[in-house]
Amino acid sequence: MKHTLLLTALLASGMCSQIASADEWVKPVPEATQFHYEDTLYMYNLGAKYFFSDEGGAYGTQATLKDRGTRLFMQQYINPELTPPDSVWDGKTLIVWDYCNQYSEWRNLYINDGSQLYVDRQSQPNWFFQLEDMGDNVYRLYGADVNPTYNHAEWPDTYIGADLTDPATAYVLRPILDIVNGVNKENYYVDWIFVTPEEYERVQVKINTYNLAQELKAKIDEATEKGVDVPEAQRIYENTSSTDEELQEGMRLVDVAMRVAVENSVSPDEPMDMASAGYLLNPTFDSNRDGWTTTTGAQNTGVTSNKSDGVNIIGNAWENWNPSPITGKMYQSIVGAPHGIYRFSIGIFSDSGVGTYVYCSSDSVELRGTDLQTLEVFTTFEGDTLEFGAKKYIDQGQWIQLDNAVLTYYGNSAESYQFWINQLIEQAPDFSNMYKSNAMFEEYENVISDMQALASKEEILSNLDRFKTALSDMQANVDAYAEYYEQLQDAYKAIEETGSEELSDYVMEVVEPTLEAGELSTEEILAEVEVLKQRIQEARVAAVEEGRECSFLIINNDFMDQLEGWERDSTLGAPAIGGPAERPCVEKWQDNFDLFQRISGVPNGIYRLEVPAFYRTEGNDAAYANRETAEVLTYIYLNNEYSPVANEMNGAVSDPDIFSNKWQTPDNTYVPNDMSNASLAFSRGMYMNSMYGVVSDGNIKLGIRNTTGTMGDRWSIWGTFRLYYEGYNADALKEILQPLVDEGRDTVENCQFSQVDKDKLMERVVDASNAISTDADGETLFGLYIGFRELIDSAKASVASYSEMFSYADQLATVIDETQETASDEALTNAAEVYDKVITGYEDGSFSTSQADSMVLVMRMAITQLRIPDAVAGDEAPVDVTSVIVNPNYDNEDNEGWSGSSPLHQSYQNAEFYNTNFDMYQVIYGLPEGTYEVRISGFYRTLGTAEETYDKRKESNDTINAFLYAESGGVVSSVPLMSILDDYSTSGLNNGVDEVQLEDEMYVPNQMVTSAMYFENGYYSDNSVFCKVTDGTLKIGLKKNVTNGGDWAIFDNWKLFYYGGDSSHEADGDASGIEGIEEDEVVSRTYYTLGGVPSSVPVKGVNIVKSVMSDGTVRISKILVK
Repeated sequence: MKHTLLLTALLASGMCSQIASADEWVKPVPEATQFHYEDTLYMYNLGAKYFFSDEGGAYGTQATLKDRGTRLFMQQYINPELTPPDSVWDGKTLIVWDYCNQYSEWRNLYINDGSQLYVDRQSQPNWFFQLEDMGDNVYRLYGADVNPTYNHAEWPDTYIGADLTDPATAYVLRPILDIVNGVNKENYYVDWIFVTPEEYERVQVKINTYNLAQELKAKIDEATEKGVDVPEAQRIYENTSSTDEELQEGMRLVDVAMRVAVENSVSPDEPMDMASAGYLLNPTFDSNRDGWTTTTGAQNTGVTSNKSDGVNIIGNAWENWNPSPITGKMYQSIVGAPHGIYRFSIGIFSDSGVGTYVYCSSDSVELRGTDLQTLEVFTTFEGDTLEFGAKKYIDQGQWIQLDNAVLTYYGNSAESYQFWINQLIEQAPDFSNMYKSNAMFEEYENVISDMQALASKEEILSNLDRFKTALSDMQANVDAYAEYYEQLQDAYKAIEETGSEELSDYVMEVVEPTLEAGELSTEEILAEVEVLKQRIQEARVAAVEEGRECSFLIINNDFMDQLEGWERDSTLGAPAIGGPAERPCVEKWQDNFDLFQRISGVPNGIYRLEVPAFYRTEGNDAAYANRETAEVLTYIYLNNEYSPVANEMNGAVSDPDIFSNKWQTPDNTYVPNDMSNASLAFSRGMYMNSMYGVVSDGNIKLGIRNTTGTMGDRWSIWGTFRLYYEGYNADALKEILQPLVDEGRDTVENCQFSQVDKDKLMERVVDASNAISTDADGETLFGLYIGFRELIDSAKASVASYSEMFSYADQLATVIDETQETASDEALTNAAEVYDKVITGYEDGSFSTSQADSMVLVMRMAITQLRIPDAVAGDEAPVDVTSVIVNPNYDNEDNEGWSGSSPLHQSYQNAEFYNTNFDMYQVIYGLPEGTYEVRISGFYRTLGTAEETYDKRKESNDTINAFLYAESGGVVSSVPLMSILDDYSTSGLNNGVDEVQLEDEMYVPNQMVTSAMYFENGYYSDNSVFCKVTDGTLKIGLKKNVTNGGDWAIFDNWKLFYYGGDSSHEADGDASGIEGIEEDEVVSRTYYTLGGVPSSVPVKGVNIVKSVMSDGTVRISKILVK
């Protein structure tokens, strides 16, 4: 950066000193060694004074010239197609082996075209070279005669070397520099020496010192240009024997001198605009967000003008928007910023209204509300790097925008600090007219007076914590009194709602006098807040009467105070407040959620919950077309009872003038299309939902949720919650009981499950049915309700287990028939015995639910054992056991057999994840122990397009965030999925349709259909991970847990190979990006005999061990107890 404001006055005053002449630093040159084939060496270009390298070029594999070299060795090439006596070296052709840092393995150098070489040859043809000995251990390298394109017959007098014509590209190694007829031949350097690894390491130390000296000289030159004298740093530079540490100290001295020069030139009367001075970059985001960094992981991080108000945000602003809540920072930093006083301000918008701060250095101010604002921070800075911007700690809200950043520097003098502390005092709240502790306020005023009397920077800084503590304590006290005042207002409301004389007396005799007296400390007033809350709750609970509304039990039931008083499931989406200020509503779009409130100490009995709410099942067109059949997945609930809300499309109205923002149906009716118009609909009594719930322990949990939605554009929205107490109203209880009776009877009569559970449920069905038909009283009906839902849920769990057991039994029978010729006799015999036992237990209902579950696991193991061929596995002849994988090729275009994240399938019999994190896996039970290899066809594209990914690799590297993994016995093996750039077609497979051409002979797929073609032709098939199965269970999968907008993973053709129990193949390690698949704890462990009988401890013989892990997965293994 050029800090152009500095300092014309300094130049005029003659502070600039003439740089004294001294010995120049000379870049070290390594000693040459004699070349030998097969020796590991380094190549050094004598003219360019750089080593042959693969750093800093395109893809991370382009051959370059750098201070850090790449190891290589040269091998005589003998054509493998020749036979003796002709199979001898021709005396000139060689291949170059280089240690490719991109892949951490030895690969070959090749000529890509007339301007580039690469170090990672796959099948490129021009990979042969010849070496010309120039004498004195100097050599020249060029394309060999056997190359089809780049050889001396086609390109005479050309060599590999450096072209220093253009400094910007001089680092790129060139393959055909014509030293006789080249346009810039005077800038071509083609002479090389070879360097031993020992000499290379020695000269690296010297080169590093030389480079530090050049950095120091550049800093000295910049300081001199700006009129800053740095004599000690100059002395260090002029001493060509200076050590690395001394050179680094010299650079530090220059930085300090430059910083002090700025500090001494700036004052509160003449502050520095840090943008004009070149420190603050891109403050107005006119066309991009260059210079700024984000850690939020948001999907959208570009500039937009959709929130411009002409004041706080003008024109374009920098946004971070994401489909789900975000946390993190949006910031800029300045290394070596001057010390002293700063004021930072920025226009900001956040849709959460809480948990968002504008900060600079160690100080911050919180954004309150969702209006566009400009916030300002005054701070002091003494460190190495000044950081400023916005940060968000709470995962509520999905959108932040910033604009019009202003950073002003006021110097580092005593005057600067006096200015700063006065600014802080002026900006502090005026506590004089607020409820507070009078004694604390007097002490606070004394601190302010003391601070204003301080004269020096040191005094101000040493007393700063005292001022901040006093301000913080005073604010906390005022906030506590304010909370007491708010509770008083709620008490007034409760008195009006309940008519409680007891609460009224307490307010008049205790609360109001306490508030006015101002005698309590912060802790004491907060304790009184809790007492008052309890008194209010007791008054409200006491006022609950049968047949009366008791919505006053719900805190903030109308959402006038945002989401105050409400809780949510933090693993799901965060609902958002919106609509008119006088009648707000809450929504969640395209995400699942659970918003609820808990109320304790209430009378038992029946409660009625009313909530205006609706659910749009997907986008408007599809939602309307499917309105009669689409399942509503949003429910209101009260304890164990729940009820779906209204389908928006079933509430369409014919009057076009009701809603200002509406969607017109194909039948010319209308539905609201935003929060304000949904609120209007609710105010007109539309979309009202009502349900009964039961309280049996004095506790209520009520709310609204959608935990299973998957459709895009789904929309849940709701308004005010109202609650009514019905007591033990017999009619209400009959209304709740009858559906349970019907559901229980249907379950018993039409489902197969445990006979024990069936008998219990039928007994309750008969008793409840009789009570309803004989008009039993409310208490009797209430008693029958208690536990009824649990009986039904238990029965349905048993039904599900029996259904799954029967399904696996059918599958087991099929596999027995299919594997008669391939499975071992032992596997066939075991499978037949298991099948017979399952069918008998299913038909007579003798299995408990847990026993049915265990038999499913036994059958899964039996199926796996049947599908393993009766063959001996080894390293030379691994056994293909892919048949144990369910749905390895996605032939039915679905995710059958796979768990976790669900990929997208179209019509191409493969699967993909786009622009999302994922963990998709399958668990295989009953495998023999030993070594396995998992293979898959697939690739990962880092960015939104192949072109962007290609450019990214040219800059540095396209980081792979997707991993293939296998896990057994808590040990994870994982490897990165191939990059889309790691394989390609030289001519394209689909005539350029739905594929991208990146170079003349480099085509990659761009859609699922072309990816399928590439997979079918063997591309991207080198994904492989080895693992050890130690407990009979293998989990295989793909995972990505790093957010990267627009990235793409696509895959197909899972394969599994067994190498036996004595394989020499080692299990792969766990790649760093696979975080999150670590070993989970065992929550519970149950042992089963082969007959399915459960036990808390293993019994003699073979035991099936079912371990339930802390992540909810189940691990199955076998043990033998003798």
